[in-house]
Amino acid sequence: MPPLLVAADSAYLELPPALPLGLGSTPVDREVAFPPGTGLLLYTDGLVENRALSLDDGLAALRRTCDALPAAARSDPQRITERALELLNTPDRVDDDAALPAATAEPSRRTGDSQTDRSAIQPTATARSRC
Repeated sequence: MPPLLVAADSAYLELPPALPLGLGSTPVDREVAFPPGTGLLLYTDGLVENRALSLDDGLAALRRTCDALPAAARSDPQRITERALELLNTPDRVDDDAALPAATAEPSRRTGDSQTDRSAIQPTATARSRC
């Protein structure tokens, strides 16, 4: 699934296809600049696709849902994942597993030193399973 850059005008990142996280033996590195006040949402297909919802409709709904976040919430991984999880409450939805790691960066804390800047990333992860 394409990562979603959560901003005033959220957009899916266009990245070359790769194996899902945890599969394959070759690590994949991608570098993406985070404009101030934005977040990054990763998710599994269980959030955006099921028998009652096409993938295209699910991706469009996720983008609209995250676009509606207030500016202050776009820099809060917990609020990003809480908003995205609202998609699981769609009427007639068939339940599926969903995992949603999110991260934001605080640009004011960036120093240019990669070891120091790691502390500027604020991650959160949410996993939800419904049977």
